[in-house]
Amino acid sequence: MRELRSSSDDEMYNQFLTSELSYFSATDQAQLQPIVNSRDCGNGFHNFWRRKALFARRWMLLCQLPSCVEWHFGLLDEPEFRALHVPKNCGWDEFCPSNLLRNIRYPDACSEETRQKIAQLLSVVGAEEFDKTLILIGGRLSGPFTILDGNHRASAMFLGIRDRKFSIQKIPAYIGISAKMRQCIWYAGL
Repeated sequence: MRELRSSSDDEMYNQFLTSELSYFSATDQAQLQPIVNSRDCGNGFHNFWRRKALFARRWMLLCQLPSCVEWHFGLLDEPEFRALHVPKNCGWDEFCPSNLLRNIRYPDACSEETRQKIAQLLSVVGAEEFDKTLILIGGRLSGPFTILDGNHRASAMFLGIRDRKFSIQKIPAYIGISAKMRQCIWYAGL
């Protein structure tokens, strides 16, 4: 993984909220879109609304992270991408043996909803304008990493690469690192 720079909670929250926007009502999307698009993480007002909106939808996921997470932004190469873990204790482990993304049993073991989401993403994930950014967690910057946000996107990318529909040289990722990450219920690293 090539770390490009340190990051902040607020920058990661902006990316996470970007991937969650479609789940909000049209009214909420209209209010949040300018904040997400501004990417101004120095604006306390924007940061407040990002956190409020994201935690309203994903607090059960985010509250399980250790309090001392350092965020980084980097690029994963293909071997690192193939080594990603899916979260434990949330259903993904049911169709990804050993919690490894590369072991995904798609479409056979996936629910109908998961199959549809991945199939929809497979049709667009190879496009240059598709946002491939993942949010990962780990115990150290050298990995291993567990996907916190982007499991469907990562699955579609993996299947597309595996089936040689397209190639991706570098995958952007926000990576949360904590020595206490093993305490996180979602963390599937070693």
